[in-house]
Amino acid sequence: MSAVVTIIGNLGNEPEARMLASGANVTDISVAVNLGKDKQPNWYKCSIFGKSGEYAANNLHKGSKVAVTGRLVANESNGKTYLNVTAYEVQSLSKQQTAESDDDFVPF
Repeated sequence: MSAVVTIIGNLGNEPEARMLASGANVTDISVAVNLGKDKQPNWYKCSIFGKSGEYAANNLHKGSKVAVTGRLVANESNGKTYLNVTAYEVQSLSKQQTAESDDDFVPF
């Protein structure tokens, strides 16, 4: 049994799209979740597959506010445990700018 999580935060870098040897598309993002004033954020590495990953690669940018839902996966390396999210849903929470006006936005 695996843990399902939803994290809300901001992208710390540009999405990185790549293709696996099997031909599947995957996009990797890093999401910072702020814990409050004077505290360091928690960082999560997220892998997004398929069309959701393609959308993320083409439409999300560093600083974008997102909600990511997926399966929590623990990986060990050099004696440390790293938590990653295999995402199955990504939602943009940032305002979308339109060509007509900077004040108008269309929610994703």
